[in-house]
Amino acid sequence: MWKKYRFYILTGLFIFILLSIRQISVILTDIQWFSNLGFSQLFWRPIGLQFGFSLIIFLVGASFIFYNLRIASKNLITLEEESRFFETSFAPYADLVRSIGKLGQGLIAIILSFIWTGSFSNLWQELVYFFGGTSTGMSDPIYNFDLSFYLFRLPLFQRIVTNLLGLVIVTTIIIGLLYVARGTISFYVLKRGLNVSKNNSLKHLNLLLGVTFLLLSFNFFLSLFELLFSDQGVVFGMGYTDTYISRPVYILLAIFALASFLLSLANIKWKKYRWSIICLIGIMVLSILGSVTASVFQSVFVSPNELTREAPFIEHHLEMTQKAYGIDEISEQTWQVVDEETSPELTSEVKDNVRLLDYRPLRDVYREEQEYRRYYQFNDVDMGRYTVNDTYHQVMLSARELDVDLLPEGAQTSVNRHLKYTHGYGLAMSPVGDLTPNGLPNYFFRDMPIKDQIGISLDRPEIYFGELTNDFVLVNSDESEFNYPGQEDIDHTYEGEDGINMNLMNRILFSLRKANSFLLFSQEYSSDSQILFDRNIIDRVEKIAPFFRYDSDPYLAVADEKLYWIIDAYVETDNFPYSQPFEDNKNYIENPVKVVIDAYSGSVDFYLVKDDDPFSQALDRFFPELFTDLDQASNELREQFRYPEDLFSAQASILKNYHMEDPVIFYNREDAWDIPTESYRGESITMEPYYATLDLPNSEGPEFVLMIPYTPVERNNMISWLGARNDGENYGELVLYRFPRGEHLRGPQQIESRIDQDDHISQQISLWDTRGSNVIRGNLLVIPLDNGILYIEPLFLQAEESSYPEMRRVIASWQGKVVMTNTIDEALIAFGADPEELDIEDPEDIEEDFEEIPDPELGDVDELVQEALEIYQQADQALRVGEWSEYGKAIEELESILQEMQSQVEQ
Repeated sequence: MWKKYRFYILTGLFIFILLSIRQISVILTDIQWFSNLGFSQLFWRPIGLQFGFSLIIFLVGASFIFYNLRIASKNLITLEEESRFFETSFAPYADLVRSIGKLGQGLIAIILSFIWTGSFSNLWQELVYFFGGTSTGMSDPIYNFDLSFYLFRLPLFQRIVTNLLGLVIVTTIIIGLLYVARGTISFYVLKRGLNVSKNNSLKHLNLLLGVTFLLLSFNFFLSLFELLFSDQGVVFGMGYTDTYISRPVYILLAIFALASFLLSLANIKWKKYRWSIICLIGIMVLSILGSVTASVFQSVFVSPNELTREAPFIEHHLEMTQKAYGIDEISEQTWQVVDEETSPELTSEVKDNVRLLDYRPLRDVYREEQEYRRYYQFNDVDMGRYTVNDTYHQVMLSARELDVDLLPEGAQTSVNRHLKYTHGYGLAMSPVGDLTPNGLPNYFFRDMPIKDQIGISLDRPEIYFGELTNDFVLVNSDESEFNYPGQEDIDHTYEGEDGINMNLMNRILFSLRKANSFLLFSQEYSSDSQILFDRNIIDRVEKIAPFFRYDSDPYLAVADEKLYWIIDAYVETDNFPYSQPFEDNKNYIENPVKVVIDAYSGSVDFYLVKDDDPFSQALDRFFPELFTDLDQASNELREQFRYPEDLFSAQASILKNYHMEDPVIFYNREDAWDIPTESYRGESITMEPYYATLDLPNSEGPEFVLMIPYTPVERNNMISWLGARNDGENYGELVLYRFPRGEHLRGPQQIESRIDQDDHISQQISLWDTRGSNVIRGNLLVIPLDNGILYIEPLFLQAEESSYPEMRRVIASWQGKVVMTNTIDEALIAFGADPEELDIEDPEDIEEDFEEIPDPELGDVDELVQEALEIYQQADQALRVGEWSEYGKAIEELESILQEMQSQVEQ
């Protein structure tokens, strides 16, 4: 036999290897990659778990299909007098199943089972939670089951039962079509009962229906628990109709399906095959009647008395939603407001760290001032805080990454992309409240080589791993690496050890993996050459631990004289009973893990910061080497951990309605809140959560707080604000500060309106706009103080010929008064603050500057007169030719200039 088929076997083996060789190279190089990073378990265990279970599933499916094909092939041999009247024109095709024999039937079974096994792809994640999950200590309010059943068991049961049911139904249909085509089963046979007792085809289908009934019974039983995720009632979760109609219907269907299964077994002896068909019809009829009954019952009996009937279920919904999003642990306090007129009381730490920089204009400034070469990019601006020499600084920072795609077209060579331009360099860091007299940011870190203006210390500024590093590089080659530009370009030699050594075998493997012959034939290798790949930090962590969802905004941190990327990792599910879904139908979210990536070496650490999360506990049991003890992180690094914005946004959105705990109030939405809007670039946008330095009640000093204010729905006054604490032992604590009832505090949009309505401010802004400057109003900051609420909004100007904006004014509001000044100090003085208490070098200069510094964009009165004359002439010309729209614009511009002239004269 070997000699006869040797050519075909060897040819097939060669073709298989040829088609699989790239995938084999990927596997072999990934084994080394995971091993180098110390996560071999994360490679082998998922593969072993998925392969083992898939093999079992494949064998079950193939055996089931093959066994049924064998039975069918035997049953297709019928007595001529019984089949010739009923067989169809497709009978020859049915006969093929018998004629191909065991080998052909086995091949069909293997192919169909292989396809079916694909429905269990990525099942290993559910298996990890199934085997690793333990009791959560919480139970559902209906069946009193521990939530681990819903989080870890039910999803696996649902998937297995659903897929098995699909296999059995498809097999039953295929076998039934074979019998009908061959004529062994037909309506006439069933109606007349011809040789029913001897008809093995009917017996075979009867058994297949029996298996279907058994799986349907399990499916209906599981549906009882799925009702806890129903969205048919007034709230998400099991409601009144689900409890008194849908649940009894599912119980009835489960019992009926189980009885149908037992009947199909009895039919092996009784031969009453019609009853199996009747049972199948009965299940379908009961399902339809149950759905119709539930709909009618909801409309007729529940909706007219909805609150009364649904109240207990609303309580369950409120309780479970609050648990799922962690808002049940929010500490509520009252933020007292002082009625009498006073000046703002804020410490120097809070004042100096009021964020006058807006991340959107700031990125433009960094790109203009700090990129230096076209291939450098500041991709994003992050927020941080550092304490240097006992002085607290809130900062904004951005990594200077190198994007090889931005190299000149003629420089897009393999040597440049993979050997020469291998990494970015350094960062730009600025204090949020300290600007130059020209309205530009000051720097704590800047330039190349890196200049440290504050003493944080950074000895390893090279960035080999980041958000824009999407291509592989070869380090320690004979080609020197470009480090940063100067009068002469400075080179660098990689000193890390986390790359994969490029011996001959790896050169072959990576050239196959990357489909890049340069990796194989390059003459630039040395004995120490390494390859760094999967350098994009999001791709890197998703490859290691795909069961997490990662924050969309990694942030940069300077710690231990290195640069690190920090990414928040979330666990999510849509199987938390009664909890309101937020995004992508997920109704549970937690941030138990901080992922830290060394920007130089690419090493990855998963720090477990919340050890009571059931998902991370299950992962820790199955992958013991995944998590790093938080105590192993240095204090400098831990100080840079911050509360994640994605999680906070979800919690803040849910809290808008779920701060209400009374079912009646919740049902009527009597106390519903909303997140306010602000003005940005002429548009009204929803406020984003923002980090601020605040003095909280009973705190020992300034704290880094992520916060968002609330207003009542369809109202603009501020009613409360939510804060997430970030520092020390208080990390992760959520605090909701409510303002006293009856107190009217203006909300952000009302402050924006006051700014728009202020004659002086609106005239200034209009004048800047008409003179060719683009006015950008930054984030409106709500700063709660012990004696009131201070509002700060920086104002940026960007001239037409300028590529970036400058911060020119500070608009502030306090106790109903709105001012526009050059600095925060001037604004505080305008609100009655004592200059002597502002901790400034010369208070008298502040007042003098406030009165006398001219606007650098406006010029003196003579210039305004000349410009007014020019605009008048333009208006006169437009009037002569009938250009009315141009005439109107000119008159408006002329009015603004005349008003400014009056203001200058009055000063």
